[in-house]
Amino acid sequence: GLDLARFRRALDDHTHRAKLAADAVAAFRAEVGGVPSFTVGAFPIKGAQPFEAFKKLIDAELAASR
Repeated sequence: GLDLARFRRALDDHTHRAKLAADAVAAFRAEVGGVPSFTVGAFPIKGAQPFEAFKKLIDAELAASR
């Protein structure tokens, strides 16, 4: 369902350049160097990780918030 003409026009006009630049700066500041990247509380999870990696951090964050 992509409107290819609209998409190309946005690329040619640099419609989203400022937003993309802001996202790049935010990713750099968050030390996100690749995908997938996640954050649970203050803890980054880099790369594809098993469910257990997420569960451990989520459980710790929930316990700390109680």
